[in-house]
Amino acid sequence: MELGMTRSTNSPENLIGDHPAVEVPVVVASGNKLKRGTVLGMVTENKKYVACDKTLNNGAETPVAILAADTDADEADEKSIAYVHGSFTASGLIWKNEDDAETGVAEMASSGIYVK
Repeated sequence: MELGMTRSTNSPENLIGDHPAVEVPVVVASGNKLKRGTVLGMVTENKKYVACDKTLNNGAETPVAILAADTDADEADEKSIAYVHGSFTASGLIWKNEDDAETGVAEMASSGIYVK
């Protein structure tokens, strides 16, 4: 199935841990150019994904996924793939605000995204 995405050339070892990752299709909202490993939040109103940001109050303040491929949605919404379950390395994650990492990791663990 064509999802209109480009896979990153990064090796999985720098992001994916020892627990199998589960991928799902997502739509990254326009105005975003995100790298593989970006922690995502989902905007409740439109179900589109953006970089998780604790300063928001639209649903995207809660980390729910990790972007599986570099995605350029700068001009328009873009289909991509995200991980919603599995084990991941902390050094492979990209947080919009590094200060969100500690609480975000705990929140992700409750939904099956484990960070080492």
